Formats: sequence, structure tokens, C-alpha cells
Amino acid sequence: MNIVLLINEFTIVNLTILGIILLLKRPLGIQNMVLSLLVFIPAVAILFNTLLYYDLVGKFPIALILTFSLNMLWSPAFYLYVLLMTGVMYKPQQKDAIHLIPLMISLMVITPMLFLPKDEFLFVIENSKRILPWQFNLVNLMLALQCVVYVTLSYIKLKKYNHEVKNLFSDIQKISVFWLQGLITIALVLFVTIFPPIIYFQKLDYFLFFLPIGLNCIYLFLVFKTLSSPILFTPKVREVLSLKNEIDDKLKNNGRSLSTKASDPQLSNIAERLLCFFEEHKPYLNPELNIKLLSEQTGILIHPMSAALNQQIGMNFYDFVNSYRIKYAIDLMNEQNVEKYKIDFLIQESGFKSRSVFYSAFKKETGCTPSEFRQVNLNKNV
Repeated sequence: MNIVLLINEFTIVNLTILGIILLLKRPLGIQNMVLSLLVFIPAVAILFNTLLYYDLVGKFPIALILTFSLNMLWSPAFYLYVLLMTGVMYKPQQKDAIHLIPLMISLMVITPMLFLPKDEFLFVIENSKRILPWQFNLVNLMLALQCVVYVTLSYIKLKKYNHEVKNLFSDIQKISVFWLQGLITIALVLFVTIFPPIIYFQKLDYFLFFLPIGLNCIYLFLVFKTLSSPILFTPKVREVLSLKNEIDDKLKNNGRSLSTKASDPQLSNIAERLLCFFEEHKPYLNPELNIKLLSEQTGILIHPMSAALNQQIGMNFYDFVNSYRIKYAIDLMNEQNVEKYKIDFLIQESGFKSRSVFYSAFKKETGCTPSEFRQVNLNKNV
């Protein structure tokens, strides 16, 4: 059997199954519905390329319109998925229609091809295996530019979000989306690998062989991460994110902002209050600690607290809290009977919820692993 046909058939079936699995997951979140659309779109595109390869497009001309139309929806849908994965409560607005402009242009360019005489239409389709018609080249160019714009916007949004959650939460393992940034990097590599040959060298075989392999790898990973992760945004998490956004919007609308200069006396005073509070009350031992809860406990507003942490103390909220947790764990390990404390006990007692986060924070704070640190202490006591 032709290996190209086998790979494409497997990809179509695989992507279709993944899309159905996403739609069957309960509760069905809007991010799962958007992701299922992201999965179905390349399945249709691979189907069209397969039809083109085997001279079957003439029998299914509607596949031409369907493929190019769906392709133009992929990038906006991916950006919407990123927004949903970063806690944005999306509500459609009239201004969002601007995202459909590339789709409209694509339809205006491709649709007239369906009204060509049948013989001329079949000639254009057949010839496209060697030389792409200008309509295909124009739409492919638009698609490439659209992907660059939306992927860039997505990357910026993810980077901003991953920075913000470290200023709001002491445990970000379940709500961080660093893996999506990695996925974008992989997708860009695939994009750079695939598009030059299809655009400049007109190698349809190359396109049909490598694109499905890349799509299978990316979507298997993406769907696995989505399904294996718990609900990202619990009501408490959304409350903190919403409160932060409300504060930022209020300051922006009022034309006011808190000074973030390291020499600001107000920030210096807030930093001292935070340090004293942490030493005396040990709030970091609460694994659910976030900046909203700490604000309520200290009486310090969120915005100036975050500014004091970043500018005066030189840490974000996440690193600041975890540094105290590690110091507490080290104090326990430094006790005379150090062997009685197992790692899981240290993790729980010091306020961590995850072994991996504990190890990462411990390594960052001490330069060694907990086991290495414990061994050094044992040698000192011998």
C-alpha cells in the first residue's frame, strides 16, 4: 500500500477520533469545543490534499471551498483557545467580526473557480500538482501571514499570563500554561519546515508525507494535555484573576498608578510589613495562599503589595512565598534527628502541594537537591 495514502488515512481517522473525544468529555467546556474545531480543521485539509493527490477533487468540488474556508478559521480559533486557557471569559462582540476578513477574501478568491467549465476546472486542479494557480498561492500566502500574526499574539498573551500568575499565586502548577508556549515553538518549526517546499518547490508528495506526521504529534500532545489537566480555573482562581484585572482597569481609567521606584518610601514600608508578617505569622505554610488572601490578612492592597515585592524585595509573589517555604523545610532538615523527616513530610509541612515544585524551588534556593542537602548535613553530624 502507498505509504503516503496510509499516513494520510491514519491522520484523518486519528484527528477525527480526537475531536470526537473532546466533544464527549464532560463537563463540556468552551475550550474543548474550540480545540475540537482546531482538530477537525486539519483533518479536512488532509482529506482535501488526499483527494487532490488522487485526482478526486473533481468529484467533490465543494471540498475546495470547505478546506480553504476552514483553514482561514484555524488561526483565530487557536488565538481564542489561548485566551480561554489563560482565564479570559470570552463573550462575542461585533468588533470580533474583523477576524473573519481573511475568510471573506479567501471565499471571494476561491469561489469563482467552482463556476469554471468542468474541463477547465479539472485542468486547473490537475495542473495544481505541478504549478499552483494564483488563487491557491494568494490564499496560502494570506494563510501564512495570518498564522504568523495570530501565533505571535498568542505567544505574547501566554508570556504575559505566565508572568502574571507568578505575581498572584503561590502554586501555579495547575494553572500555568508554559507547555502551550513550547507547543507554539514546535508548531513554528513545523510551519517553517512545511510551507517553503509547498510554496516554492511545489512538492505535493513532500507536503502530504511530513505534514500529517507533524499534525499527529502536535495534536496528540495538545489533546492529552487538555484532557489530563484538571479544570484550570476554579471559582477561587477566577476571582483572583478578575480582581487583579479590575484593579488594573480602575487605575488605568482613573489615570493613576502606584509608583514602582525602588526608593519609594511607601513601597519600602509595605515591604517591611510583609517581611515582618511572614516571620511572625508564617502564612506561607498555607498551600492555598494567594495574593488576595494575603491582602486580606495584612490589610495591604494587592497592587501596592505586588509592586513592593517586585521592586523592593526583588521577587514575584510565587518566588517570595516559596523561598520562605524552602527556608522552613531547611530548618526542619537541620534539626538533629534529620532522618526522621521524609521528603513527602517536608513537602506537606512547608506548604507545598507538589513534589516537582518543591524540588525545583529547593534547587533554585540552595543549588542542590533535598537528598544532596540532607547528605551534606548527615556528613556534618558524623
